[in-house]
Amino acid sequence: MAGAGPVELLLLLALLLAGARPLQAAGPVVISEFLASNVGGLMDEDGDSPDWIELFNDSANAVSLAGWHLTDDAADLTKWTFPATNIGAKSFLIVLASGKDRAVAGAPLHANFTLDANGEYLALVQPDGVTLASEFVPSFPPQRANNPYGLSQTVTTNALLSALAPARIFVPSNNTLGLAWVSNAFDDSGWLLGTNGVGYETSVPGFAVRNFKANVVVGGLANADRSSIPRPSKRASLRRMQR
Repeated sequence: MAGAGPVELLLLLALLLAGARPLQAAGPVVISEFLASNVGGLMDEDGDSPDWIELFNDSANAVSLAGWHLTDDAADLTKWTFPATNIGAKSFLIVLASGKDRAVAGAPLHANFTLDANGEYLALVQPDGVTLASEFVPSFPPQRANNPYGLSQTVTTNALLSALAPARIFVPSNNTLGLAWVSNAFDDSGWLLGTNGVGYETSVPGFAVRNFKANVVVGGLANADRSSIPRPSKRASLRRMQR
């Protein structure tokens, strides 16, 4: 492109890159992930392992998918149509790309097409049959068996317990306690008081094996000594046993 300036070249590069990878249109529900070569993984109600397509609703409200469409053919955007189906807020929904064409509300959903592991077009289309909610265009790349492909997502992790959170510990000698202890109203004041993480000891003839659950990442024995076993005397005992 003779005489093209930096802006034109950058625009051309952006267009070329856009044509080489999947694009996603704006919409509350998108194709978040799919598996185009399912070998013995997720099974359907018939015991088969079909391809599958995962949808994600990124909005704060449930969305009715009644009349929406999935397709693997850019020339047929209404190839398979959803029945009356809701997808909850911030929730996922699996559609099996089995070719079995089952669109019954409340039952497992099966599209009327399968996915080509060598790569093909794939899209989620809104009820008007024209508006693209999500698409992989011109095609998704060749896929490997049992390796899902999709969008990157930001995952927020909420820690429910801190590293040194207080803990109550009890080792039962029988099963009379049952599941009473899982109740929020259960009185554990008689249990041993400790801090997270918690370990236990098993007895083997000639040995006392102590198992520790670290509250940090343990990348080797040295780190295990320092972080999982707080008292130096105990670490020295462990090193003697290792020898």
